[in-house]
Amino acid sequence: NRTDGLWIAGTGNFIGDGTGSTHNVISGNGRYGILLVGPGASNNTIQANYIGVDATGTGPLGNAGDGIVIESQSNAIGAGALLSSGNVISGNLGNGVVLSGIGARFNNVNGNLIGTNRFGTAIIGNQGDGVRISGAPSNQIGGFTAAARNVISGNGRSGVFIDGEGATGNLIAGSSIGTDASGNLPLGNSVDGITINNGPNTTIGGVDAGSANTIFFNGRNGVTIQGTFAVGNRVLGNTFFNNGSLGIDLGADGVTPNDLGDADGGSNNLQNVPILVASTGGVDGSLNSRPSTTYRIEYFGNVACDLTGSGEGQFLIGTTSVTTDANGNATLPFQATGSGIFITATATSPTNDTSEFSNCVQPAALTSTWTRNGGGAWEDPSNWSGGLVPQPREMVVITGTGDFTVTVGSADVSLNTIIADKQIHMTGGRLSIENVAQFSRLAMAGGVMTGPGIIAITGPSSWTGGRFEGAGSLLVGQGGHLAITMPTTDLQLARLVQNVGTIAWNTASITLNGHIIFNHPEGVIEFQANLALKEVGAGAGRLVSTGTLTKTGPFGALTING
Repeated sequence: NRTDGLWIAGTGNFIGDGTGSTHNVISGNGRYGILLVGPGASNNTIQANYIGVDATGTGPLGNAGDGIVIESQSNAIGAGALLSSGNVISGNLGNGVVLSGIGARFNNVNGNLIGTNRFGTAIIGNQGDGVRISGAPSNQIGGFTAAARNVISGNGRSGVFIDGEGATGNLIAGSSIGTDASGNLPLGNSVDGITINNGPNTTIGGVDAGSANTIFFNGRNGVTIQGTFAVGNRVLGNTFFNNGSLGIDLGADGVTPNDLGDADGGSNNLQNVPILVASTGGVDGSLNSRPSTTYRIEYFGNVACDLTGSGEGQFLIGTTSVTTDANGNATLPFQATGSGIFITATATSPTNDTSEFSNCVQPAALTSTWTRNGGGAWEDPSNWSGGLVPQPREMVVITGTGDFTVTVGSADVSLNTIIADKQIHMTGGRLSIENVAQFSRLAMAGGVMTGPGIIAITGPSSWTGGRFEGAGSLLVGQGGHLAITMPTTDLQLARLVQNVGTIAWNTASITLNGHIIFNHPEGVIEFQANLALKEVGAGAGRLVSTGTLTKTGPFGALTING
């Protein structure tokens, strides 16, 4: 078409079947893919369409302008209850989605892939912003469930750009901005994850379950807040990692120094940052800001510190509130964080102005050491130094003479690091790893091992029950051998797997659940059963191999995407 693919001025229309079983291809048009024009174009639903990509959803066929332009209220762009009902809005020569003007309010943009292919695994970027909100108030980008999560990545400018004093009260929640669909791999937007230019009262993330955004791998800042009217923008609970410059930048001018009494103005009123001081196993510190005012402090952990000395916020550790005295001073209470990671913090005022990230500090180590000369139960305090079982965010060291086994049956703890050169036999409980767990031998028979860190296997190990899950990775290292033996069970993979050793797989079927198996050039995967490797729904799970795949089991089928 020479102008728009669809021009809609009415109410209550449904574009797409909403199930993902078929797709409208709204691409290659001379201006916009879809235009919702005027105040009458309300309560429309646009689901499961390909907008700016070809019929396979894997190649660009961009509209000459924006993918979708909305000038009206109460429209739903993307997923309903189904993961498969989101749109692919990618490859357009303008922006992906534009919400334009004061009439474009109360719209929901959720569950979409904006700037990627239909799997969320490769960039087909819109040349402008992924989502652009121009003078439009009270819209929601993303949401609080898996179905509502947008992937907004690979775009030529920012993932989300909010512009103008009229663009007030917008919410960005539960979305992956700069990553692939797994939330782990880099597909960064070229400029910021989110840019707010003179837009007030935006909420990025929040305190509700599922509200946090993942803001990784973007070219400049995770979030930039700039302009005189850009105040009252709260940034809560999100995670920031490996963005090109700062996690949060007020004023788009780099690290902002604190001022005494926090009397200055500007973007988010240039809210002062906390000053952290490292101590053993945690941090304390101080905040100088406006007098007699209560502030929310959020603490974050990071695997490294930025070159600026002001880190990002790779994972949220905890929160507290402090109230300044008449001189604007408050003492931060001790926050236990464990060791081996770098800690940062933000401050948010009662007027919802969130600061940049604080200075970055590394607490001294707290270590629990196995002292029993032989095997035993993890949960028995007499087996550990100090007569205490490992406490949250500690480093755990299990060594000793001879060959023995430590059994985990019911422990439920989040640890910074585990170094174990003896066999760990896990039959129950839950261990969360924040940094790294290195096992020379692991017998995983029950329970859950999770967390954002790396679970590394360096010797002969087995997986016969229980679950590996979470945002981190399971690494089978060089010399590692993981035998997975569950011949009658559908193994639910819920964590990224990286293999440079050997995985011997003998199980009925493996469901990827949106997660990825990477078999590196040194890696070997032996399929020892007639199994099915499959994905559910419209997830992004896949097997990627540049190493060796072998079928060593009985005659029969190895089914991929069965």
